[in-house]
Amino acid sequence: MNVFRWMAAGCHGVAWLFGLAFAGSTAAHAATNWPVKPVRMVNPYTAGGGVDVVGHTIANQLSEMWGQPVVTDNRPGAGTTIGMEIVAHAPPGKLTCSVCMGSRVHLMT
Repeated sequence: MNVFRWMAAGCHGVAWLFGLAFAGSTAAHAATNWPVKPVRMVNPYTAGGGVDVVGHTIANQLSEMWGQPVVTDNRPGAGTTIGMEIVAHAPPGKLTCSVCMGSRVHLMT
């Protein structure tokens, strides 16, 4: 696939995602200093792919804004089921989210 075509197709989803992340973090900062501990971002895709690059970019930006580390954890396999299961079964109180891809890139908490 042409790289420019891929980038153009993904720009809408990435822009929406960054807008959502920034809006949410601004509202959270106004209410309290959240998060108060590190955040785990599970990536259910292989390292080095497009979703991995976007996930690392988002994690770096959120780390700077929140003042807490956002640690990316690649858990590929079974058509993203392994990574999504980790997020779904995260212990209560542990800050875990996932970055995944459909027709757009989404951040799920």
